[in-house]
Amino acid sequence: MKISLVGLLLCISVFAHAQQNRFFTREAGVSFYSETPLENIEAHLYSGVAIVDIANGQVEFSLLIKDFKFKNAVMQEHFNENYMESDKFPRAVFKGNLDKHNTSLFLKEGSVKEIVTGNLTLHGITRPVQAEIQFTVKAEGLSAQASFIIQPLDYNIQIPTILNSKIAKDIKVNIQINALKKIS
Repeated sequence: MKISLVGLLLCISVFAHAQQNRFFTREAGVSFYSETPLENIEAHLYSGVAIVDIANGQVEFSLLIKDFKFKNAVMQEHFNENYMESDKFPRAVFKGNLDKHNTSLFLKEGSVKEIVTGNLTLHGITRPVQAEIQFTVKAEGLSAQASFIIQPLDYNIQIPTILNSKIAKDIKVNIQINALKKIS
């Protein structure tokens, strides 16, 4: 009986410790920017879901494509209906791992730079993505930011020839997560 009780307490302790190393938010910010001589296109959202597990180095991110907001309503409509086909492909999802993960770096306040490598699923296509990610560790939680480049054609996002000069071949994606809280 004593062995079972000790085993149970040990399992609860391990589970509780693992939970303390997971961070979560539903308010992650994502923006993208397309710059061309004819037109700049920019959109933002602040409803991304992010989970960072510093115990095992896993990073996951998900967002609804329709949550992107543009300054121009017509651009937003074209983005969702003509390019991203948001009704057919409603989400973008990233699942990856920190390359040189070291849990001890996250135990004290400060900055931690890592490389995250994983797969981004966008418009029904999954492709590998790698980016530098900068974490800021604070007593109240974790924040993170990263940038990377995607090419619409890599995700079978078709740009009509007439609009090729208005949409960049390389789109810069920025992720800003200010509110990762420990999962308890």
